[in-house]
Amino acid sequence: MSNTDTVVSSVDIAEDFGKQHKHVLSAIDNIIKTINNRKVTSQLFVESTYTLRGREYRQYLMGRDGFFLVAMGFTGSYALHKKLEYLSMFESGITNGLIDTINKQTETIKELQILLTQSGVVKPCVNPRYTFENLVTRWKQCTGIDRVRTFYDQIGDWFGVKVPYSDSISITVREWILMNIPMEALQELVAGLETGIITVNPRGHLVSLNGVFGNSVEWEKVKKEFNNSCAYCGKKGVLIPEHIIPQNTLAKTDPDKVDLIGNIVPACKECNGSKLRQHMQTWYHAQPFFSDERYWKLCEHIEKYEVA
Repeated sequence: MSNTDTVVSSVDIAEDFGKQHKHVLSAIDNIIKTINNRKVTSQLFVESTYTLRGREYRQYLMGRDGFFLVAMGFTGSYALHKKLEYLSMFESGITNGLIDTINKQTETIKELQILLTQSGVVKPCVNPRYTFENLVTRWKQCTGIDRVRTFYDQIGDWFGVKVPYSDSISITVREWILMNIPMEALQELVAGLETGIITVNPRGHLVSLNGVFGNSVEWEKVKKEFNNSCAYCGKKGVLIPEHIIPQNTLAKTDPDKVDLIGNIVPACKECNGSKLRQHMQTWYHAQPFFSDERYWKLCEHIEKYEVA
């Protein structure tokens, strides 16, 4: 890397393109392994450190050539805008010898991008912030609600967490959600509301009409609701989805409700095997480990997720 080059850091790139720094570092490490030529890679990337809150962390410094390789996989209008900003910053009469070399070896930059993508070094990226804003827009359209805070509350209800208000955290609520809730869960929520698969029940809670086993969230949420322990005896360990009203019984009257979250609780193998097709109240009151507290928690769970 020439001393006259404009230099940027991997930290700058991560922040400006909305990526996690560890992912940018990993991408650079993979590029270095793929090129497998120390002389070339030393001209592209210089490993360095930066200090944050008294601790040192790893970073890479790079000029235009290194930036070009790292950023070629960033897609979308926002990424294009940022890349143009960076490229204009690099416009200082510096020759781009590496790109010329790449052109000769692969004929076109596009071909190199295909090769790197196929090798797993570069993967198409979408800024999560733009994905989130798109979900907000879709949510508003399908619900007819314009208040974004309601969306945040529904996210919390769907995922089983309490989404904080902005005055209680040092970042935006949107950033908190992106840090704590998988994007797949957010996409599943909005798609479910759009198609009517996820509905809001009379008590204001979200329920998937596909049942607990038809989505990625509800079984984990119900285990968390019962502190990752058996809803009946309180024992921790391996938990089995237990039908409060036995499947055969409910299938005769309301087959669509058999696997809904309001009829599913976590149970240990022993309780699940003991209850079988018995009525929950009758069976549970006869058990030596019966607990009023757990019983009312079961009743509260049933009422919380009841659908019309």
